[in-house]
Amino acid sequence: MMDKRSRIASRIAKEINKGDVVNLGIGIPLDVAKYVSADLGIIFHSENGFVNLEKAPDDMSIWDKDITNAGAAPASIGLGGAFFDLERSLCMMRGGHVNVCVLGGLQVDSTGSVANWIIPGKFTPGPGGSMEVMHGAKKVIIAMEHTSKGNLKVLDKCSFPVSAVGVVNILVTEYALFEFIDNKMILKEIASDITLDELKEITSANYMIADDLKINDVAVS
Repeated sequence: MMDKRSRIASRIAKEINKGDVVNLGIGIPLDVAKYVSADLGIIFHSENGFVNLEKAPDDMSIWDKDITNAGAAPASIGLGGAFFDLERSLCMMRGGHVNVCVLGGLQVDSTGSVANWIIPGKFTPGPGGSMEVMHGAKKVIIAMEHTSKGNLKVLDKCSFPVSAVGVVNILVTEYALFEFIDNKMILKEIASDITLDELKEITSANYMIADDLKINDVAVS
């Protein structure tokens, strides 16, 4: 059985295609790399200024402390990778040079808008480069848990300040996969351990159910 984060990350890995340049945000998105086959030749872009992001070395005694991922966690750079400044990194994201971005979310709504940078009245680290990459990437995937402490996160309309309007292509939670097609939110996949009625109770967004709805049978621990 997988925990929620692993279930979300492993499902998103299936949405990444051979040769893609992929930007991973902090949190759950960083786990996606664990489930992507090395045979696909994926180039991971790190917002803080390099491409060919890889996990930290198994022997941490050889870790270069100047190399971290966007979440400031230990990382390494793969063969053929390159470092650059933040300005160039943001230009890559804005300029359409990223095939897929995977970001966390605080809320996603039925219009494909996402709030992921601030909770009113609480300290948060800020938007980082998420606004740039969501407008520049060819595919935007949001990875988040379906609820937070009983609060709904998949809404008809975001109640938090929105980071980007109508940009989400795919939303993956531990219970469902939604696609946004022609301004419509469509439930494409549901977990085997939740019913359609139970999903509706924790989802206030207005969505359609795909005729070919699939069942994800990976159980959450």
